[in-house]
Amino acid sequence: MNTEEHRNINRAKSHEHAGLNEEAHLIYKQIFNNNPGNQYIFSSYKSFLKKQENWDLLIEVSVKYSAQTLLQL
Repeated sequence: MNTEEHRNINRAKSHEHAGLNEEAHLIYKQIFNNNPGNQYIFSSYKSFLKKQENWDLLIEVSVKYSAQTLLQL
């Protein structure tokens, strides 16, 4: 994970803590779509989706992450 991705994760978390969930979601989504096989990014996005109780999207993201990690083996 590069410095920019780490900065964006922190920015998404800040937005989330401030109650700006739509903005946080957009940041998480963009970061994850750019690097769907990164475990730290996936874990952060997964935690956010669990807090939002967005189960359908959590399943979709989990499947995409799993497929990506299988490709990396």
